[in-house]
Parts: sequence; structure tokens; C-alpha cells
Amino acid sequence: TGWLSTDKHIHQKEMPTEEEIKEIVKKAFEIYDVDKSGTLEKDEITKLLNDACNNINEDDDDENAPREGISEAQIDAVIATVDDNGDGKISFDELFQIIEPILRN
Repeated sequence: TGWLSTDKHIHQKEMPTEEEIKEIVKKAFEIYDVDKSGTLEKDEITKLLNDACNNINEDDDDENAPREGISEAQIDAVIATVDDNGDGKISFDELFQIIEPILRN
């Protein structure tokens, strides 16, 4: 189970409102901001992305499918894509940019 897979909107296939998405992202941010710095550093981003990938893999019908994590290159690409200020960390707003389109689809 994970923070994305437990939301009622995901299971019911309802379109969440922007406020509901912000609440989901806020919860995720609080969970993964282990050091409570107000940003997600690379190790925290890695944990978040690997957990998200594992949740997706758990939904796969093939229980014997290999469970691969996200590569360091993929993590760096995600950070580079959304890290608007170039500090190598992801803020709440930057995380929202990643998750909001996913939850809208």
C-alpha cells in the first residue's frame, strides 16, 4: 500500500479537485521530507519515486514480474525537469507539478 494507491479518488476513478490533489501532495511531501527541511533531497526523492514505482508494479496482474526500482539517471532526470530554481532539491510546488497531471489522468 502506498500514499497514491490509498486515495479514494484513485480507486473510484473520480476526478479529484485541485484542492484534493494539493492535500494528497501535501501528505506525500510530509511523509517523504524525513528531515523536515521543507524540501525533498535526492535520497528522499529516490524513496518517493521507488515507492511510487512499486505501487504501480503491485497493481500489475503478474505477481512474478520483476520489481525494479527507478535508476539514478531517471531520478536525476526527474529532478532536472522540475527543479525550477536549480538547487537539486524538490519543493512542495515542484512536487505538485509532478503529481498533479498524474492524478488528473
